[in-house]
Amino acid sequence: MESLSKSPCPNSKRRYSFDIRYDSDGWVIIEKRDVQNNLSFEREWKEYKQGFGDTKSWYLGNSKIYELTNECVMQLQLIIEFENGFGKGEMTIYETFKIEPEGTNYRINIGKRRIGSIAGWDDPEQTGVEFSTPNRGPQANRARLRKSAFWYSANNYYNDLHSPFPDAHWAKFALSPEQDQAYQNRGKIVHIELKIKPVVSN
Repeated sequence: MESLSKSPCPNSKRRYSFDIRYDSDGWVIIEKRDVQNNLSFEREWKEYKQGFGDTKSWYLGNSKIYELTNECVMQLQLIIEFENGFGKGEMTIYETFKIEPEGTNYRINIGKRRIGSIAGWDDPEQTGVEFSTPNRGPQANRARLRKSAFWYSANNYYNDLHSPFPDAHWAKFALSPEQDQAYQNRGKIVHIELKIKPVVSN
């Protein structure tokens, strides 16, 4: 995987002091989790701010994601692979994605789903949800309970990509038989990726 410090934004001359990892289609990988690596995502605020991980699983860091998503308009791609998915992940893309500064607890702003879907995954609220870790944020108690950290919405309890494998799945807490069946059919989560890419005007 190639690591670059050049900005991914079109026509930008900006250089970043951290490595930017791309996939083969030019998406910036801001998070990668794999069950075989088993890197813990039960981390406190400072680690989520700065980033953590290794070459197989990592989180880029909220301070870096903030910089990238505020230089130009970005779209967001989520890929989740299940053990019964035959090595193929389910994917969805959202029109826009950015986070606000640390003083807002990295409040998220996310556009509408543009393409794809992941059964059981509820689209996140579009604006205003703040990031929480076990030691900071409006949903710190929930983060401690989940042994995780995420943009937890008061109206959407189930979305959480950072709880321990194999429980990093909203359907563990499913309220409906349909959600539970969707989980049973796909099995455990084995791989997660979050990616961003500049929105190019036509």
